[in-house]
Amino acid sequence: MKTPGQALVEQLNEALPPGVVWTKIERVTLGRIEVLADRLDALGKRADAAIADPDTSASKVSMLANVAPQYEVSMHALIKSLDPTMEVQAKSARHRDAAMKRWHGSAS
Repeated sequence: MKTPGQALVEQLNEALPPGVVWTKIERVTLGRIEVLADRLDALGKRADAAIADPDTSASKVSMLANVAPQYEVSMHALIKSLDPTMEVQAKSARHRDAAMKRWHGSAS
């Protein structure tokens, strides 16, 4: 059975257009996303258990509830940093080609 992090990374991999692969940096980012998703799942389970237990202090419940959004924001930022459509890389390639033409002249 897959962990929530593995399932999320699999979904992100499936969202890649045909012929596109992740860069090395993006593969590292996917690893961090997987870890964060697994931690968020574990945190949610602990928070649910703490809320269900009447002996759990309000401060502990509050702490668990406050950490989850921080994980969610971090995970969202990491997912947003991925470039599955290669828009950022394509722009960089265009800029590099334009610079080469400026420095070396066009071949036409």
